[in-house]
Amino acid sequence: MLRRIAIAAVILLLLAASLLFVLAGTQAGSRWVVHGGSGLVPGLAVGSVQGILAGGLTLNGIGYRDASGLEVKLDSLAIAWEPSALLHGQLHLRSVLGQGLSLKLPKASGEAAQAVTLPSLDILAPLSLRLDLLRLRQGTFSSDGGQWALAELTLAGRLGRDGLQLDQLRLEGEGAKLSLAGRAAPAYPYRLSLQTQWQAVLPDMPELNGSGSLSGDLGRLNIDQTLRPPYDMHIVGSVSPDLEAGRHRFDLAADWAELAFPLGQDWLYSRQGRLSVKGEAAAYTLAFSSRVRYPGIDEDLDLDVAGQGDLSHIQIRQGQLQ
Repeated sequence: MLRRIAIAAVILLLLAASLLFVLAGTQAGSRWVVHGGSGLVPGLAVGSVQGILAGGLTLNGIGYRDASGLEVKLDSLAIAWEPSALLHGQLHLRSVLGQGLSLKLPKASGEAAQAVTLPSLDILAPLSLRLDLLRLRQGTFSSDGGQWALAELTLAGRLGRDGLQLDQLRLEGEGAKLSLAGRAAPAYPYRLSLQTQWQAVLPDMPELNGSGSLSGDLGRLNIDQTLRPPYDMHIVGSVSPDLEAGRHRFDLAADWAELAFPLGQDWLYSRQGRLSVKGEAAAYTLAFSSRVRYPGIDEDLDLDVAGQGDLSHIQIRQGQLQ
């Protein structure tokens, strides 16, 4: 009896190994797994599959659409990983390479925005994740507000019970470049510490270049950024997002040694200036103080301005020039 049970167990193991090989070690089996899995997700479709699960896969013609009108298309996605890392409790992705992303957001319904509540979850995944390289090239993001073109996005890092280690995140697109690196805690409110470097191009303005740090958590994000010449400005403060209420409070201050502001057809030159803004977008206060010089006036003047504003206008409550 024991001999028969042992023989049956060996046969079952051989059958399981054979099935695993067919599914993960052959193109036909890998295609069956991918198409079967995509069929379980409503709105998801995969055009063709090349390669094998046990080594590497390339998916072509990926598309997703949901009832709200969200549309996602991806020309190709190539995935290479290390199956042996699973024996050590790790999902190791050597590379995830995407090409030709198109993301179309649903049309605005005109109704009031619903409250957003983030889950208070801790990272307790049975497997840690190691990502050597994620690279996405050539993408477009469309919404009612217009369209933005992505040139390239790269990402590398690790995720486990000790949190997120972001080795590199680089984004380059229409009018903007961004680079981030740092850490985030695994437990809510997800305390983080990031180093930043960025570049922005705004209409009719010199190119903006800056670097600094972001720290804090989801309840309060601390900002410390330095703009490089021609602006040479230091910005510090905090932003406190409230996703449930849809209101975000801020307390920011900018200091500079020398700056120029457009004023009609001329420019107002500011030295040793400071601008502070506090409140939220719908109701904020501001204060400006600087030594200024206006064309046609030979000497510097002290300018102090205080006011308030909202999304549509700014009202000056008090101003002094001497």
